[in-house]
Amino acid sequence: MTQLSRRRALALATIALSMPAFAEEPQKVLLLINGALGDKSFFDSAAHGIDLIKEKYGDAVETQVLEIGADPTKWEPALLDASDGDWSLIIAGTYSMAETIGEVAKQYPDKRYVIYDASVPYEEGGFDI
Repeated sequence: MTQLSRRRALALATIALSMPAFAEEPQKVLLLINGALGDKSFFDSAAHGIDLIKEKYGDAVETQVLEIGADPTKWEPALLDASDGDWSLIIAGTYSMAETIGEVAKQYPDKRYVIYDASVPYEEGGFDI
């Protein structure tokens, strides 16, 4: 793994530090992969970050990596399903997901989302940051 990839993976792991103190119930962190693992780039680095979160917090956190494929028509339904679930934090990445996360996040203001390698369109409003 390259130095830059390690930094990306560790950056995802530090997301857990921004989470509230762990309660009796484990915090649930979901990583959506809008493509496939094995890319030796963003997706693999993000999945490694999820592994680091689990390693650091153990039973205090439940993690899952979900590959939703490269078909953009499947991303919003997958993100909506995830948002309907009891995930504490939903992570996704790449500029291709920015608009989808931006739209879904507005519908679920009590959910926490993180996007890497992009940003949501804050200038359009409707985000509580």
